[in-house]
Amino acid sequence: MLFKTKKNNLIFWIISFLIFFSIFTIASIYDYDISLKNFENYNQNNIFLELIMYVFNIYGHSIISFPVYISITLATFLVFKKNKEGFKKYIKIIISIFYGSLFLLSLLFFSFYKSIEDWNETKSINQLIIQLTISSVALLLGILTIIFIHLIFYTNKIIKTKIDIEKVGFNAVLCLIFILISMVVVYILKIGVARPRPREIFNLENPKDAFKYPFEISIKNRSGQSFPSGHTQSACSVFGLLFFIDKKNNLCKKLYYYLLVIFSILAILTGVSRILILAHFLTDVLMAYFICLVAFLITKYWLPKYLIKKEISYKEKISQKKGNKNG
Repeated sequence: MLFKTKKNNLIFWIISFLIFFSIFTIASIYDYDISLKNFENYNQNNIFLELIMYVFNIYGHSIISFPVYISITLATFLVFKKNKEGFKKYIKIIISIFYGSLFLLSLLFFSFYKSIEDWNETKSINQLIIQLTISSVALLLGILTIIFIHLIFYTNKIIKTKIDIEKVGFNAVLCLIFILISMVVVYILKIGVARPRPREIFNLENPKDAFKYPFEISIKNRSGQSFPSGHTQSACSVFGLLFFIDKKNNLCKKLYYYLLVIFSILAILTGVSRILILAHFLTDVLMAYFICLVAFLITKYWLPKYLIKKEISYKEKISQKKGNKNG
């Protein structure tokens, strides 16, 4: 954690959450006006804004596939290692091909298919070109990721030292739990709140009447899925990869914080793009950040301690039973 004592950490996070909810409340008041301003300027040709909107539209769609694939693959490697009887080589190859194929198919769907789908809706050539270019980059990075992961765990060409596969596997499970928690909460709120998107309400005659504030539950209108932002949650999913970096030495510590900054910038730009493209209100994006932050803190700091305590308690019970039998 940030501070040495629990009290200081608690004070810090309470103050941080109070600041967040203050910002969230102010953003709620100006939600409609911000999106209306974006709507009025939406058709103005600005190549820089188009790049942000369309690049991070695809980034938000597809990036979640990377930490999910990496985590599932590493967790499977742990199963291979832990199994005493061992798996036959062809089974490992089939499973690896299966995971890799699903990963690449998800990238194809979330990038190329979504690019064509967006173009059918907007008919924007600039959007199509930019999104197909980014989709190609995403697919190439996906192929490189598959090669990199298998070089690490099936050869010693990249990492010469012995890998603690149990620790890596444990972190892979934590990464998946982090993504699962944030995703489930986001989509439960989407269904429960059913908030219309900015581009949906501004195409109506009376957009102000169709506008909904965050957590404003409406029985009549159940068609919206604006709150919170799923793309922003997807962009934040890469923070799960930080679980794999051990901060014991200076090099890994620097890598951890460099990636933290890079992932944060990419997540912010994804949120900005969702607002500019009229897919979300500002509060939709802010709430997605908050959900992902809470999920990250739970899985990074609280859950490992809880699981370790449970494991120690379980081992103590087993040893007591053995002792009673021997007695």
